[in-house]
This record gives sequence, structure tokens and C-alpha cells, in this order.
Amino acid sequence: MTGPDPAPSSDAVPHPPFTWAGDGLVLLVALTLPTLGTWLYFDVFAGQGRLPAALYSGTKLAQLLLPIAWMVLARRQKLRWPRWHRQSLIVGFAFGLLSVGVILGAYYLLSRHTTILAGTPEKLQAKLADFGVTGVGGFIALALFLSILHAAFEEYYWRWFVFGRLAVGLPVAAALLISSVGFAAHHVLEIGRAHV
Repeated sequence: MTGPDPAPSSDAVPHPPFTWAGDGLVLLVALTLPTLGTWLYFDVFAGQGRLPAALYSGTKLAQLLLPIAWMVLARRQKLRWPRWHRQSLIVGFAFGLLSVGVILGAYYLLSRHTTILAGTPEKLQAKLADFGVTGVGGFIALALFLSILHAAFEEYYWRWFVFGRLAVGLPVAAALLISSVGFAAHHVLEIGRAHV
């Protein structure tokens, strides 16, 4: 990925400086929007027809447009595609395989024969039904979407925008901590509600 503030081209308009009144407010919205959306579509309006899917789509659309609007319109920056480095892709793929191995190992060795995940298949099917996902084909399509496209989207939103902007106004360690808490918050709701 490129750095948080890409170097402007010679014809670029000078960038406004980072301010907590501007950037900070947008980052506060960016940090809380996914958790608020998750709470609404996973909890408050769960099981209410097409509403959860509409709220999910609206939340994701807002997450897509907020960084673009802020960086292009307010910050007057040109957006550019990230530079992919072969070694980073190899390390990422290897880490992904290791993660799959650890998760499957933990499931088959530790939790498969316990009551920890009791009722999870039924709860998962109910959540999938909220989003109109039925059958094996729908499940595979959703799994591929979440594993590839949504993962790339989260890199864009959380690493490039939220962490990148925070790192301009804060020390890197603080930016890492705050963006990690924001990223984890909505996942805690998703995982927690899937098991309640």
C-alpha cells in the first residue's frame, strides 16, 4: 500500500493541513459507522425482511464513499491505485493459509465435540436468510465475496483511510491502536450476535 499522504504531482493543488476539527471529525464518523451499521442490521432490525440487507448495503456504500469524498473533495488529493509488491503478496497468502490451518485445527481438535458452537448452524442460517442467502451456491458466493472483495474493501477503508489518516495526526502506535479498536468493534458485534 502507499503511504497515508501520497506525494502530490507537480500540478496538484496544495493539500490543506491535517486538523482535528476536520480530519478528526471525519475519522470519528469513519471509526463508528461500521459498528453502528452492524448493530442496526445484525441486532436491531434482524429478521425484518429485506431491511437488514438494505442497511448492510447502505453502510458499505457510505464506507466506500466517505474516504473518496473526504480525500478528493475536502483534501483535494488525487487517488491512485496501490503498488503491489510480490513479496507482500506471498507473505499475505502464506499468512492466510496459516490462519486457515489454525482455525480448522482449533475447530477439529478443540471445539468440534463441545457445546461451544452448539446451535451455530441454525443461527448462521437465520442470519444468512436475513440477507437472502439460501442454499449451498448462495453460501459459496457469499463466502467468496467476503473472502476476496470485502477483504480488499476493508484494506481500503481501514488500512488506507482510517489508519492512514490517523497516522498523519498521531504517532503510528496510537494510530494502530485506535484503528484496530474500530476495526474490531463491529466484528465483535457480528461474532457475538451470531452466538447469542
